[in-house]
Amino acid sequence: MSEAFSARPTEIAGLGKLVDEIGANADYLSRTTGAMAGPANGQYSGVMQLLVTPLNSLRDTTAQRQRSMTTVLQKTGEELNKTAWVYIDQEAQNYAALNAHTRGLNGNGSSDPNTEIQGTTDAFQGAVSYRGPETLEVPACKVSVPPNLDELISKGRDWLKPILEYMTEIGYNPINDIVDKVAGNWNDLRRVGEAYKEVGENFEKGGKNLEWGRTTVDAHWDGRAAVSFQDFAGRLAAGMEWEGPIGRLICTALERVADEIEKTVQEAINKIIELLESQVEVKGVKSALKFALKKVPVAGWAYQLGDIAWQVKNVLNHVLDLVEAIKTTVDSVKEFIEFVKDPVGGLKEGLEAKLKPITDKIEDAQKKKEMADDIAAAGNVDTVKNKPQNAYDVGAGHQPWDNA
Repeated sequence: MSEAFSARPTEIAGLGKLVDEIGANADYLSRTTGAMAGPANGQYSGVMQLLVTPLNSLRDTTAQRQRSMTTVLQKTGEELNKTAWVYIDQEAQNYAALNAHTRGLNGNGSSDPNTEIQGTTDAFQGAVSYRGPETLEVPACKVSVPPNLDELISKGRDWLKPILEYMTEIGYNPINDIVDKVAGNWNDLRRVGEAYKEVGENFEKGGKNLEWGRTTVDAHWDGRAAVSFQDFAGRLAAGMEWEGPIGRLICTALERVADEIEKTVQEAINKIIELLESQVEVKGVKSALKFALKKVPVAGWAYQLGDIAWQVKNVLNHVLDLVEAIKTTVDSVKEFIEFVKDPVGGLKEGLEAKLKPITDKIEDAQKKKEMADDIAAAGNVDTVKNKPQNAYDVGAGHQPWDNA
C-alpha cells in the first residue's frame, strides 16, 4: 500500500531537538567511559594483573563504539532541524525556506531554490516539545576506595589490630604480605563495573527515548523520507539499548571476581590470625603477642618474627591454590571481554558458555533471572550489526517529498 507524502514540520523539529539532547548525553557518556571505565594505575597486583590489559582494551573499544553513536545522533539532530525547514512550505516543495535560514560555508551559496545550501542552519522556531519517558542522568565520577582491611581483620578480634600495628613497626606485617601477593585493590573492579553499568543503562534510556520519538512522529510524517527514518531510528534505538544489558553483565562479571578475591583474602586473614593466636603465650591478654615480643631481646623477637614469616609462607601456598580457582573466573571474564569488543563475531550460545562459570555461582533467583534476560538481549548481536553507521539523510533533489 502506497503512502502519500505529508509532514508537520513543528513535530519533526521537536523530534530533532529530542535527538540533539540524546546526542549531547551520549557524548558525555562516551567520554565517561573513556575516563572512568579503565583500571586505576597502581591498584592491580597478583591475579588482578591478568585483567589490566583486557580492561584497558575494553575501555577503548567501548568508548569508540559509543562515540560513533554519538556522532550519528548529533548529525541526525541537525538533519531533522533542516528537514523541518524543508517542509515549512509544502506547496513549493523546494529549499527556499531552508536556504533562507542557512549560513553557507562559502558565502551565501546558490540562490537556486531547488538546490540546498550547505552550511549552518538556524534552529526551527515553534518546535513541539518532545520529551521521552526516560530521565537521562549524568553518571558520577567515582574514585576507587581501597579495601578496608581493618574491617576484615577485626571481626570479633579487637585484640589483633594493635598487635599487627606493632609488628609493622618492628619489621613485618603478614597480612599486608599476603594481600600484596594475592591481589590489589579489588574495589577498583567494582568501580569499573559500576561505570559500565551506569553508562550502559543511560545509553539504554536514550535508546528508549529515541524509540518513543520515532513512534510519536510517525503519526505526523508520511512518505518515503518518513519510512526511511522509521527504519533508521528503530535500528539506532536498538543499538543504543544494547549498551544496557552488556553494561550490566560487565558489572556483574567484575563484581564476581572482586567477591572471590575478597573471600580469598578473608580466608587468608583467618589463617594468619590462627597462626598468630598460636604464638600467644598468655591467654586472655589482648596484647599478649606484643608482650611476648617485647619481653625478649632483639634477637629473640627477630627470631619469632622470622618463624612467623616462615609459617606465613605455608599460608600463602594455600592461598595461591585458592587463587587458581579465581583464575577460572578471571579467564571467563577475559573471554567475555573479547566478545564485548567484537559482538558481531559472537553468538548467544557462546556468550552463555563464556559467562557460565559466573552464572553458576549466583544463588539469588531474581539476580539469576535478570542476568539470563541480559544475556539473551546482549546475545542478539544483530542489534549491533544493523546499527546505522551514518546519520539520517532526508534525501536530495525532490526525494524529501516523495511518496512511499
